[in-house]
Amino acid sequence: MSNQQWNIWSTVAMLALLVANLSAHEALGQDSPAASERPSAQPQPPARPLLYYFEHVSLRDAALRYDQDIQRLIAQPRQAGEPITRLFAKATLYASGVPGFKSDAGFDDMSRFMRQISFETIRREGYTIHLMGMPTPEHPPEAYFVAFVYKDGEPLVEGTPAPSTRYITLEKTAVTGRAFALGEWDVKGNHKTHGFGNQEPTVRDLVGNVFALLGINPK
Repeated sequence: MSNQQWNIWSTVAMLALLVANLSAHEALGQDSPAASERPSAQPQPPARPLLYYFEHVSLRDAALRYDQDIQRLIAQPRQAGEPITRLFAKATLYASGVPGFKSDAGFDDMSRFMRQISFETIRREGYTIHLMGMPTPEHPPEAYFVAFVYKDGEPLVEGTPAPSTRYITLEKTAVTGRAFALGEWDVKGNHKTHGFGNQEPTVRDLVGNVFALLGINPK
């Protein structure tokens, strides 16, 4: 995507975030998503809530449930400003429940984050694997990369999780002596850690770990 396109969608994103933020605060007397659905792997408020909830909630849910935003991202990754914007707008509903989160700072953060996201797709042994590079993580458990996996030939129905769909992360970890954790989310919001790595990961590490989890021969 060109810088001009990103600038256009960054402006749209600011408006979308503002609307979402207002919607969250207007629901007085109700639990916000951040309070009622906070992911189990993050019991403490995240240091950069907008990025955390994008990677670990809104993007995760979109991928596992094959919603319209993920379909549009897959179909036209070079013109992904609109679906990414909406996913960040959803993330701000969660972030707005974190003490100290300020929507004006969130606007600037999101514009910067969007410029750092990458996307590519590989296919191997009956699986389609979508790989996304994330902004450089600064705090655990922000992600270096995420991957979402669909099994070829398995029906994908919008809003209905397919049994074989996977959402896998390479996350910055607080474990001493380890650089990253290999994590995975399921559709119920449960998180597991499969293992750890000792060096800052690359996309090749993501691909290798995804292949291993799927039982794919790297050849």
